[in-house]
This record gives sequence, C-alpha cells and structure tokens, in this order.
Amino acid sequence: MLTREKIREMARSKRDTVEVNVVGVDTPIMLRHPTFKEWMDLIRDARESAEGGGATAEQLAKVLAVCLSDGDGDRMFKPGDVADILALPPDVATAIHDQCWKTVLKVDLEQAEKN
Repeated sequence: MLTREKIREMARSKRDTVEVNVVGVDTPIMLRHPTFKEWMDLIRDARESAEGGGATAEQLAKVLAVCLSDGDGDRMFKPGDVADILALPPDVATAIHDQCWKTVLKVDLEQAEKN
C-alpha cells in the first residue's frame, strides 16, 4: 500500500538517470528523471511556447538545467545557471534538448493537453 512515509521516501531518493550519446559531445551524457513539479513546470512551458510560436532559448536551457545530471542523479545545474547552458553551441544544446524529451521526459504534449 502506498503510504505517506513511502511517498516521502520516494521523494528523498536519488533520481533515476539515463545515459545518452549526443553528436558533438565526445562523452556520454547523463540525464535525470525530473521531479513531478519540475516535469509539470516543463510541460507548462512547452504548452506556452507552442501557443506562442516556439520555445525561447531560455526555455530550452531550463529543460537542460532540469535534466542534465551527474552520475548520482543530482542536477548538474541549478535554475540560476541557465546562462552557462546558453553558452553551449546551438547544435549541442538542441541535440541534448531533444534527447531529454525522447528519454527522461517522454511526453506526448498533445496527450498532456487532453489531461
């Protein structure tokens, strides 16, 4: 049975990670599964960007800040570190962004819109 204590335990545990390879990066990249709040924030941003004609560089960088991970499942970047991510080459940033949505975020935005 799912209990309050089990939920707290799950919330405190390290996030699962996925190793991916991205063209333009000579080493594997670790992506972490977001928390429910992080995921919902990213979904909201994606919906807003779809309605507004496309995502901004800052929105894409926010996805990377949430998903990029060290090997232990901890975030590599804090929300205020977006400027560091914005300095990445565009092809690398967009390739990592695409991998985030294909792996750890795995969401069909059209389906999310219906829920």
